[in-house]
Amino acid sequence: MIIPYELMDYMPFIPPAELQKSNYEFTKKEASQYYEWFVLNVDERANYLRDFISEKQNIEPSKLDFSPDSLILVWKWFLSVVSVERISEEELTAVKRIYAGVPQPMFDELVKERSLRLNVTAEYVLRDIGMYVSKMFIDNYSGLTWKLKLKPKSDVHANLPVIVGFIDDNPAYEKPYYPELEPVDLARTPALKLIRKPFEAPQNDDLLNWCNMWIGWIPKEY
Repeated sequence: MIIPYELMDYMPFIPPAELQKSNYEFTKKEASQYYEWFVLNVDERANYLRDFISEKQNIEPSKLDFSPDSLILVWKWFLSVVSVERISEEELTAVKRIYAGVPQPMFDELVKERSLRLNVTAEYVLRDIGMYVSKMFIDNYSGLTWKLKLKPKSDVHANLPVIVGFIDDNPAYEKPYYPELEPVDLARTPALKLIRKPFEAPQNDDLLNWCNMWIGWIPKEY
């Protein structure tokens, strides 16, 4: 694994060995342990990220104040230091097999996009950005709380900590929808633009834009 020079002294936050597996594989006890490990360390890791960015970018810590607007500074730094890597030839062969039969122009685009992935260092940083985002939501909106999502077991976020209290009351729906926010996945979503270049160009406000969508689902009384 090649670590970018800018992240050589970044201290990654890694789960205990027994929890280093897919969330789908967690037992109920392990899901609870992961929940405690994650939630209890949100403040420490969010502060670590703030201090690291402040030092490396020569930014006043007060500007990284866990407000929505501070996400622009966080994401600008992230885009400047992370990189993508190519998957192995074996993995590439499997990707090509999946899209066999797709018309050629589309096949080439799909294979090109899926031949790259975020490297491990980027994933470590994204976990901390997810914690920064968590602190931003929890500290600024008193009606939001943590929950351990156990069901449905097929859900992509099953067995993970999620933030609840959002309401999407779009009048087009028969009844209000109550979305649950998994913060690391939220941080990873705009990061995928790094893989999709030049089809989607990453922007410094990408993370803020995603968070603003969720902020729009926070009841005004919060």
